[in-house]
Amino acid sequence: MTRGSDDSATPMPGRKRFGPMLATARREQGFSTAYAFYHGRGGKPMFGMTFANYARLERGVSLPKGPRVAHLIELLGLQPRDPAARALLRAYLADHLGSGALLDAALRDGARERTPEG
Repeated sequence: MTRGSDDSATPMPGRKRFGPMLATARREQGFSTAYAFYHGRGGKPMFGMTFANYARLERGVSLPKGPRVAHLIELLGLQPRDPAARALLRAYLADHLGSGALLDAALRDGARERTPEG
């Protein structure tokens, strides 16, 4: 790892839906700038990444690693079943998986996670 980097995000080729949607959700929560949101919610200790890396997410330059998406939704003050949270997750999956059958299967209405127990 290089100095000043972290492993909170990966470069994102192709479509860029998640970043703009993240910025929209942040504005809808009353934070007019990425800087205000990042520092207002506790900065690096809460986000687990630098402000520069967070800004890259909003600009659509990179995508967060999977577990960080849930944490960002929480920092936005959203519940997982909120329409805004679900839209953000759909955008993340679309950017990560691309379009096609895999994305369709992941987003299919009524899809439930299956566990080994049944």
